[in-house]
Amino acid sequence: QKLLTAAVNFWNMVVNGRTFATGGNAENEHFGDAGKTSDQFYFNPDETCNIYNMCKLSAYLFEITGEAKYADYMERALLNGLAGSIDSDGRKTYYQWLGTDSHKLFHSDTGAFWCCTGTGMETFSKLTQMLAFTSDDGLKINIYQSASYNLDGAAFTLVNDDETNTLTFTRGGELKLSLRVPYWAKSYSLKLNGEALSAKEENGYLKLDRTFSEGDVLEYVTEFSVYTESTPDDEDVFAFKYGPYLLAAVGPRYEKKNYVKGYFNGGWMSELDTKLEATENGFILHTDDFDIPMKKYCEIVNEVYTPYFHRVDSLPAEAVNEDYAMRATVTSDLGYSVYPAANMDANYWYDYSGSCVYLCAVNDGYVGVNSVGKSEFSNSLFDFYVPYVSIPAGEHWLAYDFGTERTVSGISVYFYDNIATITAPSNYSVQYWTGSEWKAVSNQSQPTTVRDQFNTVTFDAVTTTGLRLVINAEKAAGIIEWKVL
Repeated sequence: QKLLTAAVNFWNMVVNGRTFATGGNAENEHFGDAGKTSDQFYFNPDETCNIYNMCKLSAYLFEITGEAKYADYMERALLNGLAGSIDSDGRKTYYQWLGTDSHKLFHSDTGAFWCCTGTGMETFSKLTQMLAFTSDDGLKINIYQSASYNLDGAAFTLVNDDETNTLTFTRGGELKLSLRVPYWAKSYSLKLNGEALSAKEENGYLKLDRTFSEGDVLEYVTEFSVYTESTPDDEDVFAFKYGPYLLAAVGPRYEKKNYVKGYFNGGWMSELDTKLEATENGFILHTDDFDIPMKKYCEIVNEVYTPYFHRVDSLPAEAVNEDYAMRATVTSDLGYSVYPAANMDANYWYDYSGSCVYLCAVNDGYVGVNSVGKSEFSNSLFDFYVPYVSIPAGEHWLAYDFGTERTVSGISVYFYDNIATITAPSNYSVQYWTGSEWKAVSNQSQPTTVRDQFNTVTFDAVTTTGLRLVINAEKAAGIIEWKVL
């Protein structure tokens, strides 16, 4: 009993006050302060191993206690954090980033193997063990995913189509069946062979004890709804959920911190079910100010995504003024690119120190105070530096692909410079894409390379689909932010 009490207390401490919308938790493999997660999205959050370990603990506690809260957690973790931790080729994630314009980090074919790579293989061999449990009370189905069940009495297949779960009996027989009533279900209904069927609801389950016949079809519908899940410490930092699924915005979110204007008890946010439109590739969430393309988090592989939003009463200027660079694809001659990340070696994304070599640092919208200052994401757990792009000595380039024609007449570059190993470059110039070649802009003003401030150059306006920043550096150069004017 003492060990059980300890396990239950640990589970409560992690799940109730330290867990993200994915079912994951922790930052850089450390648990943070209780009830405070809103500042833990940015520095190596949401380790996949930990999600799986919490699922195992939940399964053990469910076997002992039968409490539905453990099933609630397993569903959240399995259908979001764990189902979303693998790509189509079987590569696994280590950390799962949760900030604005995040990317999933998968190991490469020949390197970047982590503890989560091995645990990931174990995860996907054991997922079905958490879908349902048997005991003296019969079969309890907790998580509705397509599966086949072969019991001593009856046998059936369960086909899940989001809200609708169809159980088709392939062998008749006696069966005690408990169907979990999800906490997120707006309503539920039960039919046997097309006729309404009543069942007693007890401790979060619908209880059936009857003899089924071969060919019987039991239909259980749990109605999905759209709702928000706030962080424990800030109700205005929240994620959108659709039934059991976390929804994430896909594509670069130029709104910087991903602001949305609205009220939980009024305005468009009080009518979320009418604001989410299903599309061929996912969903569109219609807000008063803009439409947000979204996907189930578990279905996102290579897209840029944003799982959390910031609710404000009115949108700040940076949320409504378009910055072309914030929506652009970034490439370079350094062998990696940002959008998409399909062909990127995982090592380019991961940098334990908090400094980075991933290119989203040039257009993520977060500007450091100074080259040796803390990131705005530093918190009580970790102090770390502002992300920056390291450009090797010599001549190299970064380029924006806007995806459509834009008229531009200047740029601003914010340089990182720690003096010892990284310095502001000696010179830089701007080129634009003509449709067939890169060409130097006309009448470019004299560039400055002052650290810790935006250095602005202007030139004759050009209408182009792409802009290139050519950097000449005697030593490695650092860039924190690059804006297009």
